[in-house]
Amino acid sequence: LYALQGIDGRYVSRDRSLDDTVPSVDRLVAPKLSTVDGVREVCELGWLYERCDRFCASTSTNEGRCRGALRAAVRDELSDYYRLVAVLEAQLRDEGLSLRRLLVWLVEPLERLRLLANACDACAPQDLQGGALCASLARLATHGDDRVRDLVEGLLAKTSEPVLAAIRRWVCSGKLLPDPAGEFFVQETGDEDDFWAARFCLRPRMVPAFLSEDVASKILVVGKTLTFLRRCCGDDRPAFASVSDEAFAYGSLNLEKVVEEAYERTNQRVLKALKEDFRLLDHLKALESCVLLAQGDFALQLVDGFDAAVPGR
Repeated sequence: LYALQGIDGRYVSRDRSLDDTVPSVDRLVAPKLSTVDGVREVCELGWLYERCDRFCASTSTNEGRCRGALRAAVRDELSDYYRLVAVLEAQLRDEGLSLRRLLVWLVEPLERLRLLANACDACAPQDLQGGALCASLARLATHGDDRVRDLVEGLLAKTSEPVLAAIRRWVCSGKLLPDPAGEFFVQETGDEDDFWAARFCLRPRMVPAFLSEDVASKILVVGKTLTFLRRCCGDDRPAFASVSDEAFAYGSLNLEKVVEEAYERTNQRVLKALKEDFRLLDHLKALESCVLLAQGDFALQLVDGFDAAVPGR
């Protein structure tokens, strides 16, 4: 039971000269090969537990909320493992526990911890943040085994919550949540010279795998349009008066529909503002008439003015 928690015992201990290895077994205590193999299987669980625990304990100076959510999800999975160890300790104290019976208890937890440790290793690089972290997890979810897929999908649902919260705020109000780690795939550049084209842009690497390129582009346009309406047109209304929380949950089939509806609504609002409130078409016609010399009287007045300005002609 100590080995299940990664703790060295009298007969089962880790070789400290080797990093990240399964603890070794004293062959004098367990001379039978089958017994040694059984104990090594128990030791593997402790080794896998240590890998997951190290991931939960790792921190960085500029850690994003998605990585924090993933660590919390892994801790939740490990809490089930802690409960199993407590049950086994009670079994050992009250009824006794043989190695064979212990191995029967550990069949499913061993498979689950293997999957969890692989997920932790895939997400260990500190440069994986936000949508890139979700994409790394999503690659593990494309698996034929339902158990693998269900475990990774559960981790991905919790890891993607900060990204989905940022999408909701951007699509509904055109405002960005504080993002010191640069996790969201919409980035504000601060360029004031070209507000529409250059003020906001996509970070392609941060687009999560559950969003297509087309949907990500529409999300960018919706937020840009709402920001334009608020700053340039004095229209501070949100895209929706209210929207269901389920629409912005991981795996929701309505997310794409909500984005498409917001895209249509905001486009209609900005066209209405330009055409009716600011009379854009009237200004364009005036420019065509005056600057582009579409009206003959303006051109005639211009030529007459040149004649008057040049003496002797």
